[in-house]
Amino acid sequence: MPVSFGTDIPRLKGNHKRYLYGPGSILQAHGENEQVAIPDLIKTVAVYKKLVMVILASDQDRDRGQRAKD
Repeated sequence: MPVSFGTDIPRLKGNHKRYLYGPGSILQAHGENEQVAIPDLIKTVAVYKKLVMVILASDQDRDRGQRAKD
């Protein structure tokens, strides 16, 4: 089933990764009866935490590699 939604992600400036992720179903998003089940919201918070930790670890590894080159 095709859905229509928009995001500003293509317009974000900078040389960094862009992530598009959120709780719930796109079929219920941005409409009159938009809703998110509490278990979906809790799961999404856990995924956000994991994503932040992975990004931070990646940044630290990159910074260590850069310092080793200097």
